[in-house]
Amino acid sequence: MKVDFESIQKDIDGMFEKSTSKSLMEIYGVNRLEAAHSEFLTWLFNEYKLIAINPLLENLSNLGEVAKQIKCGGMSTACEVNAKRECAFKQGTSNDRIDIITTIKTSGQKDLNLFIEVKVESEEHWNKAGNNWQTVVYYNHYSGIYLNSENVFLYLTIKGSMAECHEFQPVSYQNLYDWVLKPIIENKNQVNNNIKVIKDYCNALQAISNDKSKPLIMANIW
Repeated sequence: MKVDFESIQKDIDGMFEKSTSKSLMEIYGVNRLEAAHSEFLTWLFNEYKLIAINPLLENLSNLGEVAKQIKCGGMSTACEVNAKRECAFKQGTSNDRIDIITTIKTSGQKDLNLFIEVKVESEEHWNKAGNNWQTVVYYNHYSGIYLNSENVFLYLTIKGSMAECHEFQPVSYQNLYDWVLKPIIENKNQVNNNIKVIKDYCNALQAISNDKSKPLIMANIW
């Protein structure tokens, strides 16, 4: 299911005036769908570009030279960012795909690709066609295709769980909030409607916490 976050921005004001107790993703019944979270993050990376990507890079390890230069701001004016939902690739008789690929094109350097596998309530599955774990199949496929790029693989889960392929670096939704979403929300120069969409997404994250006594996102975002 595709959630059009750009359309949501256009008429979101009136809905927020009425109630902030439930997120729009909850109202639409998609807050537990990985596709909906992937759509939001694709929108976020395309909208905020390095503002959203740099905080991730700053908190990751084992980065290559291009990622390190971008992280340090050495290429901030020479980067073109494009995030997309990846098209499926054929694996035996089935179709597979990682959730998000974000490409950062740099001037005179290798491209940097961020490959993100998004999990909400599901766990990593065994890929029968590839005869291996899901992330292992993805890593082998994409690292083989993007040989001339610098590639970073992320595994986004509620608890920051490790992927079966240890080339994937674990990131939790709490990390996503602390590193990326909260700084954008607190930046007074950001577009107001965008901030409302991001706050609404944070509300959706609170609702998917498995431990009701300890909300996923601890901060009061409103």
